[in-house]
Amino acid sequence: MPHLKTRNSPYLIALPILIAYLIFFSACINDSPRQILPKAAKGVLDLSDWDLKEDGPVDLIGEYEFYWMQHLLPEDFSKATQSEKTEFIKVPGYWAGHKLGGKKLPGHGYVTYRLKVVLNKQAEPLALKTVEIANAYFIYVNGQRVGSLGIPGNSRETTVPQQFPQIADFLHNTNQMEVIIQVSNFHHRRGGIWEVIQLGREKDLRESQHRRLRFDLFLIGSIFLMALY
Repeated sequence: MPHLKTRNSPYLIALPILIAYLIFFSACINDSPRQILPKAAKGVLDLSDWDLKEDGPVDLIGEYEFYWMQHLLPEDFSKATQSEKTEFIKVPGYWAGHKLGGKKLPGHGYVTYRLKVVLNKQAEPLALKTVEIANAYFIYVNGQRVGSLGIPGNSRETTVPQQFPQIADFLHNTNQMEVIIQVSNFHHRRGGIWEVIQLGREKDLRESQHRRLRFDLFLIGSIFLMALY
């Protein structure tokens, strides 16, 4: 019995060291912005002081315009009466429990989010990275559909849910950007944009995705080796 204990002790020592290394490595691969993240207020996010090349991708967080039980298209926002109906909701977050007209919203429903973004003028292809939006959506940027997942409908029967991360790229050469997201949720108890949406140069977001994939493969391999021991 003492012999067995001595034999296994190196692995018992190595295991916490390996776990600590993995945690440290995971923190290192996350892109850390070099300045305080700006937040959207009343549906507008000012990124005029944020350089996507120097400062990296930015999280689109804060107050989005919010339209309950409506799937609005870009052309719908040209109507003058539309602004009178505007509500706001924080993103990331759930709409379930959000108060609208004095009542808490249920988890099931369909909505439109809208965010206006002020940018430095960008000549390179940009992209939006989504992680989890419950649970079917279309994304429009400046009037063009650039991304989709599943089919957002106005009922359970007309909605096709899907869920996985995406990078939606687009060309952009002005300092104004309008993001419209139609979302439907009839298959989860809480609907909403649960995770941060990132805006950045397409090549930066894809490189970040590749680094994360390499780390995940490394982590799986490490766990496999520990299981063999």
